[in-house]
Amino acid sequence: MKGIVVLICHFIVLQGLAQETTGIKLNLETGKAITSFLYQSGTSVSSEGIQCVSSQAYGASLDISLGEKSTLQPALQYYEGGAQSNVGNLPVSWQLNYLGVGANYLYTVFSKGNYTLRPGVALGTYYMLRGTQLIGTQNFNTKETGAFKPWDVQTGLVLSNLFKVSDLADFFVNYRFDIGLNQIEKEDVGEKTRNMAHKIMIGLRFTL
Repeated sequence: MKGIVVLICHFIVLQGLAQETTGIKLNLETGKAITSFLYQSGTSVSSEGIQCVSSQAYGASLDISLGEKSTLQPALQYYEGGAQSNVGNLPVSWQLNYLGVGANYLYTVFSKGNYTLRPGVALGTYYMLRGTQLIGTQNFNTKETGAFKPWDVQTGLVLSNLFKVSDLADFFVNYRFDIGLNQIEKEDVGEKTRNMAHKIMIGLRFTL
């Protein structure tokens, strides 16, 4: 709720101050991230026993037009990743907070009236700012224990629904599926654990 209020405040301020526009479009977004781990043994992929967790995500990006239908978005994103499971009768959960930079490519497949549909792809590099692992009632700092690597590279699919509000602002609802390309655990014995996230984001796009 606080994220939505912040976006509305940005909208009011920019509308009130705008005298001339530069044509640059700024996207501010907030939403939910449903995250888990994708586990792969030497021969097969399985997430059995690993459950999703719900957390927060925030982002900012710029729209750079590459033509009538193509858009490049340099992007900055923060999200809380992780998962939960059970080891024997003991509950285990992870929370990994990432800050990432990257780029999205969107292509307009439909635009009519005030609505535009833009699917696309995403690529980003993420740094783990903070990590915790809760085993039963014991809490561990994963940066101190060195259980996870600090960097992750992720790729994803994006589906952007854009609604025109005025000449200076648009409202959007984005769905995004991201998957890590790297082994995130430091212990590598022929197995691989990767990040996975479904993100539902809402936001405002301002013409500056």
